[in-house]
Amino acid sequence: MTATRHLDVLGDVPTFLAWGSDDQIIPPAHHRELARRVPDVRAVELPGAGHFPHQTDADRLLPPLHDFLNHTAPYRYDATRWRGRLVSAP
Repeated sequence: MTATRHLDVLGDVPTFLAWGSDDQIIPPAHHRELARRVPDVRAVELPGAGHFPHQTDADRLLPPLHDFLNHTAPYRYDATRWRGRLVSAP
């Protein structure tokens, strides 16, 4: 299963992506590929963390998440523009 065909839909949507290097459910290579393909993504890989870094490594996850939230302009949703993206998506 993959969502890579739909990544272009994200376009200019601010995206924060975090994963653990020891994730046994979704291999970290998948996260790294996603981070390479999404424009302007903020990607954080937590060494030694597993599939739920928000539960097991919140102390290491929160600083980069707070930085992302504090320094990223909010996305301005426009229904017409979003609908156009969805219709033209492969």
